[in-house]
Amino acid sequence: MKQSQEEPGSAPPPGELVRMADVLPLLGRPGLRWAGRVLERLLALDIINRVHAAAVAEAEPRAFLTRALEAFGVRYEVDPAQLLRIPSEGPVVVVANHPFGGVDAIILTALLAGMRGDARVMANHLLLRIPQVRPVLIGVDPFGGPEAARRNVRGMQEALDHLMDGGLLGVFPSGTVSHLQLPRGVVEDPPWTQHLFRLVKRSGATVVPVFFEGRNSALFQAAGLVHPLLRTALIPRETARRRGEVVRLAVGRPLPKARIEGFDDAARFTRFLRVQTYLLGERKAAAPAASPKPAGRRGREPEPIAPPEPVAALAAEVARIPAEDQLVQEGDFRVFVARWSRDPALLREIGRLREETFRAAGEGSGRARDLDGFDRHYLQIVLWDDARQCVAGGYRVARVDRVLRARGRRALYTATLFRFRPGFLRELGPAMELGRSWIRLAYQRKHNALALLWRGIAALVVREPEACVLFGPVSISRDYQPLSRGLIVSFLRETLLDRGLASAVKPVKPYRLQGRAARLAREAGRAVRTIDDVSLLVSEIEADGKGVPILFRHYLRLHSIVLSFNVDPAFADVVDGLLLTDLRRTDPKILQRFMGAEGLARFRAFH
Repeated sequence: MKQSQEEPGSAPPPGELVRMADVLPLLGRPGLRWAGRVLERLLALDIINRVHAAAVAEAEPRAFLTRALEAFGVRYEVDPAQLLRIPSEGPVVVVANHPFGGVDAIILTALLAGMRGDARVMANHLLLRIPQVRPVLIGVDPFGGPEAARRNVRGMQEALDHLMDGGLLGVFPSGTVSHLQLPRGVVEDPPWTQHLFRLVKRSGATVVPVFFEGRNSALFQAAGLVHPLLRTALIPRETARRRGEVVRLAVGRPLPKARIEGFDDAARFTRFLRVQTYLLGERKAAAPAASPKPAGRRGREPEPIAPPEPVAALAAEVARIPAEDQLVQEGDFRVFVARWSRDPALLREIGRLREETFRAAGEGSGRARDLDGFDRHYLQIVLWDDARQCVAGGYRVARVDRVLRARGRRALYTATLFRFRPGFLRELGPAMELGRSWIRLAYQRKHNALALLWRGIAALVVREPEACVLFGPVSISRDYQPLSRGLIVSFLRETLLDRGLASAVKPVKPYRLQGRAARLAREAGRAVRTIDDVSLLVSEIEADGKGVPILFRHYLRLHSIVLSFNVDPAFADVVDGLLLTDLRRTDPKILQRFMGAEGLARFRAFH
């Protein structure tokens, strides 16, 4: 709607909300009123007035807005479980994209007013002409000019006071409707205002993002290219055009005060909120990937997983593990080294459980057991549950220098995924290659399972302290959406890539992200600060709400670096990040957690 000659907040003419004569007084003259009526029809102002007349009898704001939506013939859908993410008390800012310019404001105001009695929404000051909604609106002026600046200062102060009183505030941070952004050719909000940062920081409010699905018509986008006021004039027409539609919206995970305090830059904070909001539109209702493709058997179904090994056979082999291969004992759990030549039943069971675990994560070899030629000369770090007499998890480990001397570079698993500059592996010295990390499904919610395995790895390092460099692939499965994988890879490349060492490593099949997903990943990369930020964004995309794989978080705590990324078609197209960890650079407090005080002392004495 265009600004009238009346002061905002003054009552509209009886039965009407807006007339062309209010916008262009010339059209109110005798002989020109017909032109005003024609324009009102072209811009759908007559429909807006009929909707207003249908709802005007409702005095309460939410009832008025609900009746207006009914008169427009518009419904909205939102997951009731997601609405619970909006706190029921305390200062809260709900931010939303602004794709329509009319219906979205009505829906957000009706929604929030129905949830909390202290809800208010920052909206175009012209809407204050409607008496019924004045109690739930804070007027702002998007049209510019000195008077607009003064009005907006008052509006911002009113919004801050409302939050300081513990209220709920809805905001469209773009300040104007989504439109075609050139030269990118996408329809989305213009840059969001950074004033939002001040509101949130000063009030200590929790922030909750809301995403509206949809966009205005091609005519609307084209009109905006001619002049922004043409676009604004068409908003009533676009609102009327939504008759019979269902507007879908999604509510994201809240950003609590503690998370917000980590931001000290208004631009980055605003970009992060914007990215989080738009990523809500990328969530798919169903799992993104089909069944994993079997390794080396394209076009065939995966083999049935092998039956379990007899418990007695497994227990007998565990009982024969020599003392030098025993690594950790804690309660009912122990960690030890298993070997191909000595422990055949354990190796078969490890292969079976690896395949079962990896398939559940959208990975897997497609064979009955995930065993290959590398298992013959690699060591298996095994987590064993004495109480249940079963294998609970494992790692595969090899001393790189020993494998190179005895068998050559091709005997290293990582050499099937990456090409190394001549001499690079020897330059690493007596490093350990780690891979095939897994934890049995029944133990994945036990927080100590991964820690116990790493205590076993640390025990090996303490025994052979010269092998202080660990490296190997860490995977992101096809169970993640392509955009989620892109977000994780982009963040790791930007923050952890060692460009010097990375120049010595080339992936066999490079990972590439293209199109819309690549653009969104780049935008997110400019907004995130930490792996926790990335994990929050990933959880907004994934239907099951999962975040960054836990193993990546673990390696980040060890101060690992990234060398490269590869796509492995032999293992269900997982994206493997090649990570390198020099334990001499790891925080001693973290090392002590895995090595123990005595083990850490021995390790540091060596180095």
